Amino acid sequence: MIFDLLENLHFYSESLPHWEALSDFLNRSRLSELPSGRTEISGDNLFVCVDEYSTETMPAARLETHLLYIDLQIVISGRESSRVSPARDLLLEEAYDPAKEAAFYRGCGEEGVILLKPGVFAVFMPDDAHQPRISVNQPEKVKKAVFKIRRM
Repeated sequence: MIFDLLENLHFYSESLPHWEALSDFLNRSRLSELPSGRTEISGDNLFVCVDEYSTETMPAARLETHLLYIDLQIVISGRESSRVSPARDLLLEEAYDPAKEAAFYRGCGEEGVILLKPGVFAVFMPDDAHQPRISVNQPEKVKKAVFKIRRM
């Protein structure tokens, strides 16, 4: 997992496949103006999904991992907490399903928590379990861009 200021994203270019296309898109786009839903950047190799929702006080959702894609998550407005953990430290509840592009885990109570807000980003690699959409203090509206970066 990578968690840093958005202005430092370029320092991780060697860790992110399709960096040129991602960097070009970020330099020419205003994230706040992206429509909800999926926007193609480089076919199935790189796209962004923008979603708007209200956070929840510890939602029932489980932690998840992805096999084919790396997640780059950027909150455009609002704030949310995300539980994070190495997948190996969790109990597998649902094996990887290619149709969902996800495996699901139950936490053990020792997960870390990060705060996603405008100006920071998180990158979740295939072994980084994460559970987004958690309220910081109380439920609030969030607009978030999740870049799906196909692994090489």
